Amino acid sequence: MSRRRGTVLVVAPAADSHARAVLAELRRRRVPATSFDTARFPERATLALHLDAGSSWRGALRSGDALDPERVRAVWWRRPEPYRLHPSLRGRRRDGAFCAADDALGAFWSALDARWVNDPARDEAAEHKPRQLALAARLALAIPETLVTNDPAAARAFVAARPDGATIHKNVTGAPALLRHTALARQGDRALFASVRHLPLMIQERVPGTDLRVTVVGDDLFAAEIDVEADPVDVRAALPRARMRPVPLPPAVASKLQRFVRALGLTYAALDLRRREDGEHVFLEVNPSGEWLYVERRTGQPVTAAVATLLARVARRTSPQ
Repeated sequence: MSRRRGTVLVVAPAADSHARAVLAELRRRRVPATSFDTARFPERATLALHLDAGSSWRGALRSGDALDPERVRAVWWRRPEPYRLHPSLRGRRRDGAFCAADDALGAFWSALDARWVNDPARDEAAEHKPRQLALAARLALAIPETLVTNDPAAARAFVAARPDGATIHKNVTGAPALLRHTALARQGDRALFASVRHLPLMIQERVPGTDLRVTVVGDDLFAAEIDVEADPVDVRAALPRARMRPVPLPPAVASKLQRFVRALGLTYAALDLRRREDGEHVFLEVNPSGEWLYVERRTGQPVTAAVATLLARVARRTSPQ
């Protein structure tokens, strides 16, 4: 064994700005680091792994340079893209080819003796919005009153129980194909109530107040206030004109958020909260691979450096000769 630092592997789309920022910071620190875009597999990347009795997988993943699994000590799982399959594959063969690519690349992941930020299975599980809310409630975080339903009558009753404009609706899933902004659920919106029968939704009380973005990187926590003149239903639409500043969190809230992230099995997470006028912090949702650069650029919070530090620390473990 040697004390040579292992490699940090960043699994991310080639054009991802966050991946580029972290890779640049790692290379500035002279930490061995490389990236892999899963969209290149299997058409533009090759894998050859060998296993025999009494051994572990040996071989390499090649996408340009060869990536030796024995050298990888830390993996940052950053929004990997779907495999791009050969256009000749159609129907069930295409479905089967996707599964084959996933299982083959899974052999490479299983060959790694590395720490993951975040573990892919835990990352995927943490995306489940109803599970997020239930866990937050169990940990005594304040949450909005919420209904998940495909029953038009239940949706109509939930909205009718509050003043008009005091309820919102959002996707119950984070699936990219259904990406849309949160919107008000109006009492007379017949189209909304009819559509819920075919597309289950999450309907919540609207929480008035100030938006906060809280980024957790290992033991570090960065909280930023997002200030816009109006009270947006979905702060994402207001981000271009928003002012941001670092803010402290009450110690009890910070502690609960750290426990929440650990309970999800995550090392990195971006959380959205709303702070009511009375100071209560209400949990809205967590994104296991949420963005931070737009906050970092306006607040100066060193999130990129924190991610690089976390990965570099793991990569300093003893690595094979």
